[in-house]
Amino acid sequence: MKKKEMLSALVLLVVCGAGCTAASVRFTREGGYPGLPRTDESYPSDGFHSAADSSVFRVAFDGCGHIYPDPKEQELDENRLAARRSCVARCVGEDYDSKGIAARFAERINAACAGAQERTLVILVHGICNPYPVARRTFELARMRLAQRYPNQEFAFLEVYWDGKLGSPLGAWGAARRASKWAGLGLRALVTGIDERIAIRAISHSRGAALLASAIWNVQLLEEPAENERFAALQRDLPPPSHPSIRLGWLVPAMPETDVESMRGECQRIVMTVNENDPALGKGFLPASMFGSSALGCDPAAARRALGEGRPVVCLDSSHSAEHDFKDALMERSFMAEFLPALMGADESPTTQSAASFSR
Repeated sequence: MKKKEMLSALVLLVVCGAGCTAASVRFTREGGYPGLPRTDESYPSDGFHSAADSSVFRVAFDGCGHIYPDPKEQELDENRLAARRSCVARCVGEDYDSKGIAARFAERINAACAGAQERTLVILVHGICNPYPVARRTFELARMRLAQRYPNQEFAFLEVYWDGKLGSPLGAWGAARRASKWAGLGLRALVTGIDERIAIRAISHSRGAALLASAIWNVQLLEEPAENERFAALQRDLPPPSHPSIRLGWLVPAMPETDVESMRGECQRIVMTVNENDPALGKGFLPASMFGSSALGCDPAAARRALGEGRPVVCLDSSHSAEHDFKDALMERSFMAEFLPALMGADESPTTQSAASFSR
């Protein structure tokens, strides 16, 4: 066996072994920052919506894509949830109605936006290995940056929390990869109910891009055959939303370019950053396409393919960054100067930037 093949096999064993240690995200106060293992924020205490954050809505999905009910209306017993492997549907039981929950959430967003002229709904989605307190504070930073860039614009925010697993990225990646697409279908049920007069803009980091793609158009799950068929059946039961004004902003998307190829006009525009030097997406000496591709956010060739066939994709170079962190991406000068104008700008027909500049 060649040296590179041996190293690849070793990494595969590490990934498979570490995968058994990935834990589910429970959206509680635990799992904050180093030195701050327990914080004040949790989804049970925040709920879907509160008077204190009248423009902010929060929704959570388990690892199977089941939407959490509003904890202020139906509190889940944490011990019962743990005993059922963090599966919301099994925890709630026969009364669980995912479509009904999503529809009620959409109605509340519509009602909050009804009185505002030209209010834009901004959907925020984190990547893998994000406990609730970390994701929540990152989303707060995103809201602050948007307010700074557009002080006269009215926004409503939908913060999406999903079970991207906890533990090492290697250990979490396999389970989080499939969970992102199941959560996307859960979000689809909500987006379908959003009033078409409300413009939708979404900002995601890393694997959060795959969640958004799964929500807006039909992508393949690319896992085990039986699970793939269950996923396709749910897509048939819940067609993509027909909302006329959806734009997606992907910061270093951890996904394959094939997930873009299946887009068929459901989205006005995608604005994405590509970082050849990204330490997480590049997978070291291995191709980014191995173990579930993350190539779109780090491989210029994949970016060029995504730009093909006249798709409405704006591609921005972020190879100056050596970090793979949502907060760092939000604080980049280019986020304010290039990314947000391309995503939020009033023009309906963007000039699609060629990825040829990434051919270094």
